[in-house]
Amino acid sequence: MRPFGGPGGRIGPRFHFEKVEIKDPWGTLRKLFVYLKKFKWGFIFVFTLTFISSILGIVGPYLIGRGIDTYIIPKKFDGFLNFLLILGGVYLLSSFIGWLQGYVMLKTTQKLVFVMRRDFFNKIHGLPIKFFNLRPYGDIISRITNDIDNISMVLSNSVIQLFSSITTLIRIIIMMIRISIPMTVVSLVTIPLTIWLTNFISNRTRNYFYANQTLLGKLNGLIEEDISRIKVIKIFNREEKEIKRFENLNEELTQVGGAQIFSGSIGPLMNLLNNLSFAIITGFGGNFAFKKFISFGDITVFINYSRQFTRPINELANQYNMIQSAIASAERVFEVLEEEEEKESTDIVEIKDIRGEVEFKNVWFSYVKGNPVIKNVSFNVKEGEVVALVGPTGAGKTTIASLVARFYDVDEGQILINGIDIRKIRRKDLRSFFGIVLQDTLLFSTSIKENIRYGRLDATDEEIIEAAKLAHAYDFIINLPQGF
Repeated sequence: MRPFGGPGGRIGPRFHFEKVEIKDPWGTLRKLFVYLKKFKWGFIFVFTLTFISSILGIVGPYLIGRGIDTYIIPKKFDGFLNFLLILGGVYLLSSFIGWLQGYVMLKTTQKLVFVMRRDFFNKIHGLPIKFFNLRPYGDIISRITNDIDNISMVLSNSVIQLFSSITTLIRIIIMMIRISIPMTVVSLVTIPLTIWLTNFISNRTRNYFYANQTLLGKLNGLIEEDISRIKVIKIFNREEKEIKRFENLNEELTQVGGAQIFSGSIGPLMNLLNNLSFAIITGFGGNFAFKKFISFGDITVFINYSRQFTRPINELANQYNMIQSAIASAERVFEVLEEEEEKESTDIVEIKDIRGEVEFKNVWFSYVKGNPVIKNVSFNVKEGEVVALVGPTGAGKTTIASLVARFYDVDEGQILINGIDIRKIRRKDLRSFFGIVLQDTLLFSTSIKENIRYGRLDATDEEIIEAAKLAHAYDFIINLPQGF
């Protein structure tokens, strides 16, 4: 609901959207890192487990190769059972560590998201009314839900895989070099093409992820607006028009989402390159084995490593696009977190009680700079007087009420209460003296009693009943199934 606002009770101009793109990816990562530092020990523990897991992932194939050369080819089975137990223990330990790192990462990520969502929610309660003028509520809701959830999903999945892929890649290369330098060189032939392909696709999809999140917020805004105003839509037979608006926006979102299909092509292309690399390695390896340059056990280990080598490269390529999506979401979240909050005057005047005298002195005000809606307005309302503001839509009635309550501050002039400029009174103190009846019905999802008590939390049940009687609401309230 929008209780106060610009012409006709609406707050300021309608929102609009401009071309969207990730403005500062590295700056956004630095801001996100500030949150990550709050839970550094959880991440350090996860990275330690990931490091151990990558070592175990290399030890397994190495033991298989040694087993082939030591037991299978010579047909010596003394101690083979112990070897199998050790090999099984390595893979069991690797599986357990994989489960543990996923569990700890999920818990750590959930704590981080809890703090981020709490900061976001606290932030919007400290922002001035003008912040909400140009933004649909659905977009703000989308940022605190969809965008933060997207960050959570990427952190809980991609960060582990990214670190694991890098450490695994380094260790596999070291082990491959130990086995055969020529074959290692052969296995790296497709790497430059892989890097170029990943960079080519990501450069063309980066801004689509931001656009996707922005359009999703816009779609949520349209849905929120239509549901909250469904009676008005039906009264004016605007259903088809609203459906058309939704279809257009949904189509636009679908087109942007097509970029994710494009980025999803990385996986199949990587598989093609991997199979090409595997064929090359197999050909060279078989030739080296027949010429006795390398044992059959080593060639088996090397091929196993080469398969493992392509997996982290694939993961790095896929996670790069996921991280782009998280950066887009994080940038939208930080846009709100960095908004300037309402500021109080440095020379605050403490007031314990207030008289009803209100004075406007040469007040100018504009929602949009350079387009004033209140021009040099002056008047004085004495204590005890009843004043009605009358005029056509857009005359400034709601704006004047908003200015008295300091939902906005004047551009020029003064508004005085008790002879004190209201900019020297804390907003919280000033508003505690007001009783406001909104032009639209607004109820919170709690009991009637708590809705009446909302303006004064220390009100007793007797005072709530008395207030209901004064508002001529008592009779119908007590006849409701659950009363107050």
